[in-house]
Amino acid sequence: MLIKTVHWRNYLFCLVGLFPILLLISCSQYLYNMDNMECEMRYIINSDIDLQGKIMQIPDGCTLVFKKGIIKNGTIIGQNTKIRYNGNCFENIDIKGSWIVPVIKSSMFRDFSGKDIQSIVNLQNPHIINEIYIDKGNYWLESASKRDVLSLTSNTLLYLDGNLFLLPQTNLNFSNGYYIISIKDAQNVKIKGNGVVKGDQM
Repeated sequence: MLIKTVHWRNYLFCLVGLFPILLLISCSQYLYNMDNMECEMRYIINSDIDLQGKIMQIPDGCTLVFKKGIIKNGTIIGQNTKIRYNGNCFENIDIKGSWIVPVIKSSMFRDFSGKDIQSIVNLQNPHIINEIYIDKGNYWLESASKRDVLSLTSNTLLYLDGNLFLLPQTNLNFSNGYYIISIKDAQNVKIKGNGVVKGDQM
């Protein structure tokens, strides 16, 4: 269930039904388009939202507040979007667009695995201080068609307590190799923690 909260003197609350996104917006079969909503709002997620492979596009400057639910099975495109959370927020989600999330944790993702690394990367914003925390565990990564698996932007502090292992990249033809962690054209980047980073040794 999703509650829309308007920042106003008397705080207007609007409760919507069983599938909140469908009632709040007009959508096609593949896109949840929230462009007609007013911004500077908080959208409170109180129960799970299953995108069923669709795309949710957030209006500029809005805040997602996760209470009891998560957003899963689709793609979210942020536009200077903020997130308030205490636990899990996402499951099987691709994150794109621009975000303002100073503290990014692997625990934001239910059943976090190597496939969620790219979504963590996409939550970075080089114009703010980012702190990324990857908890203990073994995470298997693949480069797919990209040369860089985890590309850090400016003003990022990575706390790596988990172990990152790159799967063998048999289908790639990068003569100069590829990178598990990449720092290019970035400033003020630090990496700390007790984790291990291991290539595919090919």
